[in-house]
Amino acid sequence: YKIAMDKYIAEEKIKDVATLVAFSDEINDPESGPESFSEKNMNPGLKGRDIRDAFYTDDYQVLIVGNKFQTGFDQPLLFAMYVDRPLGGVQMVQTYSRLNRCYPGKKEPFILDFVNSDEDVLNSFNPFYKTATLAGITDPNVVHDLQSKLDDERIYLVSEVEAFAVV
Repeated sequence: YKIAMDKYIAEEKIKDVATLVAFSDEINDPESGPESFSEKNMNPGLKGRDIRDAFYTDDYQVLIVGNKFQTGFDQPLLFAMYVDRPLGGVQMVQTYSRLNRCYPGKKEPFILDFVNSDEDVLNSFNPFYKTATLAGITDPNVVHDLQSKLDDERIYLVSEVEAFAVV
């Protein structure tokens, strides 16, 4: 994710956005490079700083985390999370709870979970709360409804959408 995001930022010449990645141990991924990856070699701009401290500065705006900081990381700037692996029980509660810190001007937290169902989330939180409910679950048809409305307005061509998707 970090390699892809950094490449996108560079190709699009996006200014004032830099990424950090946090994970334990080393990762070997021959498709991404011949050397193993570590926090140290993937975050060369840290200059000896701890990732938590560096993220609290204006130097970094995106923190990509792989199975780390689920407990003990109290970073109030976090407000969005994208989940791409199964979670459950206390692991889900701890992971989702990384966003519940208050900070002046902070937007409402947002979690986009590509893997876990709303039922998984509710079942994970229920043992820890007397009343656990879900609010604001996105209707999966909202995108299709919007597409229908836009199609009716005829403001774009299918070929334009396909060309955009390729880019």
